[in-house]
Amino acid sequence: MASRETTRSKQFTRRLLAWAGQVVLAGTMAMAFFVWAPWSAAISIPDAEKLYGRTFPADWKAVEVNHGHFTNEPWGTTDQHPVGYILLSTLVFGPAIAIFAIGFRSGYRGEK
Repeated sequence: MASRETTRSKQFTRRLLAWAGQVVLAGTMAMAFFVWAPWSAAISIPDAEKLYGRTFPADWKAVEVNHGHFTNEPWGTTDQHPVGYILLSTLVFGPAIAIFAIGFRSGYRGEK
């Protein structure tokens, strides 16, 4: 009887850890997305000046336009920093792969 309870306790702990891991990964992915999305939409200053017919401050590296509001993108465009953009993209999409892997692994073990 004690071994059955121990087995259930281990299964519960394993599932709880898998769930907690998925929550942490989803949170990381969500936070990284809010940096990644504006950076993906950033355009260079010369392109923005041509497109919108206005000038931007000299210290701006790139412009991100959100609902008509112009914002400085401190990292520049994705073309200016491709390695950083690839790393950030990995941080956005990598946890999704891990979440599916954890869910698949914990869901198809045959545990009832």
